[in-house]
Amino acid sequence: MKTSKFLDRYNLVVEIPRKNRAPIQRIFMDRRGAIVWPTVDNPGYYCIFGLEDISVTHTYKPLAMMVEVKEQDLQKMCQKLIRDAEEWKCRNWYANLHTTDEMMAANELSQYLRRMRNTKVQVHDASEWSGFEEAMQRVHTLLEVEALEIPDRTVLFRQLDEIEAEDLKSGVERKFYAAAAFMHIVTSYILSPWVKPKKQRVNTGRGEGYR
Repeated sequence: MKTSKFLDRYNLVVEIPRKNRAPIQRIFMDRRGAIVWPTVDNPGYYCIFGLEDISVTHTYKPLAMMVEVKEQDLQKMCQKLIRDAEEWKCRNWYANLHTTDEMMAANELSQYLRRMRNTKVQVHDASEWSGFEEAMQRVHTLLEVEALEIPDRTVLFRQLDEIEAEDLKSGVERKFYAAAAFMHIVTSYILSPWVKPKKQRVNTGRGEGYR
């Protein structure tokens, strides 16, 4: 039995089959992804999280990990990212686009998108954040109210367990690349909380911090 996914307006509906029982339905109102480009020292990494349409508290809806990929080869990473973006209907992505190497990597992804005639994936510049203290505070809050779902065998789970407050101030991508990618997603929700598309003209997922 295979899990199925389909769009219902802006919602991604994930149906998980169960033997001799009705399938479980999970509805994700919004999906956002983040990228850390591969370097000589670290692999490339990306993850996708979905905002689930259930209320855990009056303030927060749960964030659930949908995908994580670690890949040293940039071309392979781009191919996998485009595939996963389509499968999980993830339009908004966040990545550092500041250095020459980062811009070259982003250009490689853009070329793949053009070749595949994919006009849906948008990569937003998240390089203006030098530290993730506020995002980490939000992560702790989500954990406290049980509104964060990260499988315990993932790279991200391990890195979040190992990271210290001092590591958040600068250069976090070098050692904690998965955590850095996730912090971009969390920060995007701090800057630009999701709202229903009918309530604004364009729901880009970008906050004032993104230029």
